[in-house]
Amino acid sequence: MRILIMPATAGGDFHPTVATALELVARGHDVLVYTEHGGVKSLRQTDLLTRTAPRELDFRRRLISQHDPDRRAGGKDGPAALAEALDDYSEDQARELATDVVADFRPELFVGSLTASAIAQKLAARTGLPTCVVNSDFYGGPNPPRPLEQDFDDRVIPEFAYMNAAMQTADLVLHAVDQHFDYDFDGLPPHNHYVGPLLWERPGPRPGYLDEPG
Repeated sequence: MRILIMPATAGGDFHPTVATALELVARGHDVLVYTEHGGVKSLRQTDLLTRTAPRELDFRRRLISQHDPDRRAGGKDGPAALAEALDDYSEDQARELATDVVADFRPELFVGSLTASAIAQKLAARTGLPTCVVNSDFYGGPNPPRPLEQDFDDRVIPEFAYMNAAMQTADLVLHAVDQHFDYDFDGLPPHNHYVGPLLWERPGPRPGYLDEPG
């Protein structure tokens, strides 16, 4: 199967999605990883086939650097502006993928991380491509075991609500966490599945503190 994978480089999204890509390659699938510039260095440590997004579409450049100051300051326009910017970013990435990468690679499935969930939604609308989202966080809805307000700052709830809603439009959602860490929640929608931790780290030197007593 030809699979296009996008591990967005925001927060903890990147590593579980790379782990998914490596496992799919190990199982014989033809995988192309579409990465932003923040992921290029890490992916050099793997044998994955990659393509880099245009620098102007980099998530950190487009969203975090522009909107974090307003969020930290508690600006009233911060959450709404960030959700709107996330929607614009996702539309631009979906357009780039549809007109360039999908047309060239001709995938049969798109797999995106949580931050790429709206990209998956918009790409499916453009191309009809089946989609899967790898959720690096606990289950956030609909009807989650805990309200978002108990775990997130008010300023980022609109962002997570936007991504959680987009995630549920995918054909398949894989939650990269053990069910136990979601309070043994058993109310996932039928197309959602707990798959346990999906672990990958970029190779590096062993930290000295691991050998310290205690």
